[in-house]
Amino acid sequence: MADFRTMKKHKMFLTLKRDLAMAVQAVHMAKELVNNSHRQIKEEEGRRIAAVDSFALGEKRIHELNTKLTEADRERKSAKAALQGAERQVENQCKQLRQTEDELVVAKEHIGVLKKKLEEAENAMEKVKQEGYDVGVAETEETLRVEVPGVCRTYCLQVWNEAVEVSSALRRAENVYYPPAIRASGSSGSKADNLS
Repeated sequence: MADFRTMKKHKMFLTLKRDLAMAVQAVHMAKELVNNSHRQIKEEEGRRIAAVDSFALGEKRIHELNTKLTEADRERKSAKAALQGAERQVENQCKQLRQTEDELVVAKEHIGVLKKKLEEAENAMEKVKQEGYDVGVAETEETLRVEVPGVCRTYCLQVWNEAVEVSSALRRAENVYYPPAIRASGSSGSKADNLS
């Protein structure tokens, strides 16, 4: 302090002024340093808040993904079970198809046998029909062979009676002329037969 006493007032003033300026400058530098530090801290705080938010968002996303993974795993297991069920169903249907094909082969063989039997039955039916037809024809021929001469004789008698006069002796039944095809068997014919 003794130095201060010996100094002159002006010099003292200048020294104080210089010291004050340096102090003000040091305060400004300290203020600037504090402001820079404060800004850096605020930026670091913002980055940390953003990191915490990102971390929270990441945890939320991880939780969502875990939920989706659980659902996907459940769906995969369900799809696997459904696939196994479908495979069992396909195997059963393949077995049924083989059985049906075997049954179809047996049915086709049976149909072949039945077709042969049907063909034999149709042939037998045709033979029976033909035999029935032949019998019918024979019966009809026999019936006509018996009936036609009688009808023809009746017709010939009717025509003979119309042609011959009522009072004529030719009108008697024994005098009627019958062609040989319609004469009654065992009859000797008529006078006209004797004439011819």
